[in-house]
Amino acid sequence: MPLLNQLNTLETMGLIRLATVQPELEYLFRHALVQDAAYASLLKSDRKQLHLATCQVLEKLYPEQTDDLAATLAYHYEKAEDRERAAHYFRRAGDLARNRYANVEALAFYRAATRLIVQPGETSASQRVALAQLYEDIGDLFEILGQHDAAKEQYAAALGLVASPEKIWSARLFRKTANASTAQDERGEAFQYYAEAEEVLGKAPGENVDEWYREWLQIQLERNWALYAWSKVEELSASIERTRPVLERYGSPAQRATFFHSLVYLSQRLHRYLIPPEDTAHTETALVAAQQSGDLRSIAHANWIRGVALLLGSDLAAAEVHLQTSLRIVEQVGDLTTEIKCLTYVIVLYRRNGNVAVTRQLLPRLFQIATEGKMDGYVAAAKATEAWLAWREGQIAKAMEEGRAAVDIWERIPWVYPFRWQALWILIAGTLRQEQMAEAVNYAKKLMSPEQMALPDTLDANLEAGIRTWEAGRTAASRQYLEAAVSDATSQGYL
Repeated sequence: MPLLNQLNTLETMGLIRLATVQPELEYLFRHALVQDAAYASLLKSDRKQLHLATCQVLEKLYPEQTDDLAATLAYHYEKAEDRERAAHYFRRAGDLARNRYANVEALAFYRAATRLIVQPGETSASQRVALAQLYEDIGDLFEILGQHDAAKEQYAAALGLVASPEKIWSARLFRKTANASTAQDERGEAFQYYAEAEEVLGKAPGENVDEWYREWLQIQLERNWALYAWSKVEELSASIERTRPVLERYGSPAQRATFFHSLVYLSQRLHRYLIPPEDTAHTETALVAAQQSGDLRSIAHANWIRGVALLLGSDLAAAEVHLQTSLRIVEQVGDLTTEIKCLTYVIVLYRRNGNVAVTRQLLPRLFQIATEGKMDGYVAAAKATEAWLAWREGQIAKAMEEGRAAVDIWERIPWVYPFRWQALWILIAGTLRQEQMAEAVNYAKKLMSPEQMALPDTLDANLEAGIRTWEAGRTAASRQYLEAAVSDATSQGYL
């Protein structure tokens, strides 16, 4: 019986229905149970042959569209028990999903490919290479998604498969492990892995010099963020000078952007975040370099750094443009770690503007992702904002509770969060209201710490005078100065 007659019979019986006639005839089962029953009725050997024939026909008819069909081909090759080709297409499907920032989908495809390659018995050299590449890709996705422990496990698995001559590859994996440790505030582990990355990389070879120097640069540049986070100013300055000549010769646009960010980090530490205009200009240079790279994550990071610099300079309108641009990009690419940082400063911006409604709208997302990412310093920033919202609503007890919780977290983490004013101003104002002068002075001292952001002159002068007069036993004068500081902080958007 001709095929069309058979199809018409099945359609009449209500088992299938015509889906489309153009560009080709296409039928669908009317119910998934019918499809499952029809499939189960086939002999296993027949099913395998049909799946294999499907792949062969698709590859023959659409040779230029195999990337678009990668997921379909992977499925049919797996059902045909052709593990090698199935793994190949799952990997391609993962790459395509990753390129469009469908990170969870890409993760599933990569894991499917890994499952097909990992089999009992000894693996070949080519399989070990393929597995190591997949483990690294999976680790990269976990890191983007803020799952740092899972990322480190994948990098370790990849390192176990990389051959000893692959020095650049091994160094890259150690560097990425160090970055994950930095994101987790694990200082000792982070610097250990950066050192191992540099040690494994060794000296520049006689060939592939460009690739070697780019990896060497990446190690230095990414370690610079850790040096900044843990206030190692002298080491950061020395790293910048050591890196500069290599960058000028070998650096990529994305690396140039990161280098100029290092200059900004150093200036922030040296000038207590009130950086001079010439250093603020580095953020614009970095943004141009990031845009030249075409890498969305680099562009998002550069917009974030520029937005923060403008925010610190109280150019709130310009800061909002860059911070919102960064936030849109990181939401698109699914970069959870950068989203946490960006959202923190977007919220600070709206706090400075006194915008309670938008701040309240954004805060739950920050709590969620900072908690999921185990980035405690930013969880504390969210608590400080919760304290500010409570303060604005006259809920003084709640404001004080959340403010103290934020400070407690900041004092426990191994790096210095330099914007503790987000909670300390509330605590100073609250303890003054409660007639707790000793506590108010103690919080003022924390705010005046050299590791904290420098304050505008009027605020700085009143706080310093309040501390000095308290220590001289002049309680009334101290209270007057601190209340003047609170009043100015309120008018300037800090409280």
